[in-house]
Amino acid sequence: MRPDSTSLRELIWTSAKFGLVGLSTVGLYFVVLALARPFIANVVALSLFAYVASAAFNFVAQARFTFGSTPTGARLTRYILMHLLCMGMNAVLIHTLIERMGTEFYTAQILVTVIIAGTSFVLSRVWVYR
Repeated sequence: MRPDSTSLRELIWTSAKFGLVGLSTVGLYFVVLALARPFIANVVALSLFAYVASAAFNFVAQARFTFGSTPTGARLTRYILMHLLCMGMNAVLIHTLIERMGTEFYTAQILVTVIIAGTSFVLSRVWVYR
């Protein structure tokens, strides 16, 4: 059975929007870092502040722009759980690829980033923003 071309186009478009929001989130993270740096001396606090601000943007933008849903408390809870899972996967995969398999650091990180992005997209589509 062939996939419906409309469904495939919709999936590709949703994936593209997901990637655009992701790239915008990374950009926002660095803008917040730069703007908040004069006001937050502690680099850990600064990094955390920028991360939370960019994650809040990502949650709302993915809900509204990418998946056409409303940001709710239940969706936020699932979003946080998804990110905790992705952070755990990142740690395990990086450890396995580098420490156990001898993969070069940047090669491993690129591979893991692709895996985590794919996992995040699937979970966002079928669970977080449903």
